Amino acid sequence: MLGQSTAWDTAEVVVHSLEFGERRTITRGGDARVVATGQLLYALDTVLFAVPFDLARLEVAGGPVPESRQGTRGIFSYPLTGAGRRG
Repeated sequence: MLGQSTAWDTAEVVVHSLEFGERRTITRGGDARVVATGQLLYALDTVLFAVPFDLARLEVAGGPVPESRQGTRGIFSYPLTGAGRRG
């Protein structure tokens, strides 16, 4: 439901280095992916966030910014998958 936290909001976005076996938590949220612009996108509650991401270091390179288009800000989570989409 829009505006209400779900169990997916307690999920964590993590990175795992296959080379070194290291695992680090990046942020709380779900449905994360790195896009061609070099940003990590992830959903938390009803907001889609973007944060600069350094693929070489596997870490964020700045602060998160709420993603906004055409006056709408947000996503909603599909309760069974945690996937987000622009509203």
